[in-house]
Amino acid sequence: MEVYQRVLTLRRSQNDRAGIAETLNNLGKVYTNLNENDKADKALQEALLIRRELKDRKGEGETLQNIGWLNAVKEESNKALELLEQALSIHREVKDRKGEAETLRRIGLVYSYGFDKDTKALEFLKQALNIQEEIGDKYQASNTLFNTGKTYFFLKDYSSSLEFLEKAKLLSREADNPVIEVLALEQIASVYFQQGNFKRAAEAGEEALVLARKNQFRNHELDILNSLARTYFLKKKPARGRDLAQEAVNLARELKKRNDEAQALNSLGSAYIELRDYQKAETASLQALSIAKEIENLNIESSALSSLNRIYFQRGEFNKQIDNRLRILEIARKQKDKWDEFRALVDLGSA
Repeated sequence: MEVYQRVLTLRRSQNDRAGIAETLNNLGKVYTNLNENDKADKALQEALLIRRELKDRKGEGETLQNIGWLNAVKEESNKALELLEQALSIHREVKDRKGEAETLRRIGLVYSYGFDKDTKALEFLKQALNIQEEIGDKYQASNTLFNTGKTYFFLKDYSSSLEFLEKAKLLSREADNPVIEVLALEQIASVYFQQGNFKRAAEAGEEALVLARKNQFRNHELDILNSLARTYFLKKKPARGRDLAQEAVNLARELKKRNDEAQALNSLGSAYIELRDYQKAETASLQALSIAKEIENLNIESSALSSLNRIYFQRGEFNKQIDNRLRILEIARKQKDKWDEFRALVDLGSA
């Protein structure tokens, strides 16, 4: 960021209009990645204005793509799609194949995440991948392979998901794209988890964890720790799950990520229940419950209450369970989850 700011100051002093626009465009991308949307929009709009003044059509298409993506990040999907389609038209006009492929990929992501139209998303991702393979852009192709694998995951086509994620893993390694390699491994673990293959899920997750730590991807490391803790819990290895959950708690606190901290504490409580250390289980579950209420995460709140009821059942403290069961029922109704509501009613009936 500081480097870009220094370069921008230098180019302004030289009245290098093309250089100013290029630097502003890059600054806008950085601000978007940092979720500083107002600063991103300001930088990108100025870059767009200059590139239009200079009649730099290729640059205009690039900046429109970035503004479109900024709108996607802001969850303004209709506006994002409109801008990305404008960018796509310009890429094709100036025969910018790399830009065309990247914009097609981003249009696919908008259809998937913005409109929940995953089948439509695959059409654009396929077009993007075809161009990237044609021009030999392995780096961006690894991104598209990952996005395609994840889209198939949303469609519950796990076989196709694994096929594309494995390709993404291998190509990202070849193209030196470690972020996508970590994400691909993490998503592969998720596929195996959904299939109930907890052994393979743990193997992929452990590989992802090593790579995330090697590259100091702290946020990814936290996600993987939380996922692995749940996997080992279901794999009937609570001691390993406990250790991973505790690491996740520590890292979440360091990164000041309250939702992840609550999730990790909840997993930690579950692990201690399996290890029959009910005092530590209660402490962790109560902490998870407190944070869940603070951040208004109903799923974690309900799960923490269920864990506490398992503890109170083991202690024979049946009166403490009634209020928790009533709250679980209230949450189920608020979320319109008929299955959880039914289970909560059954639990109350047996109290």
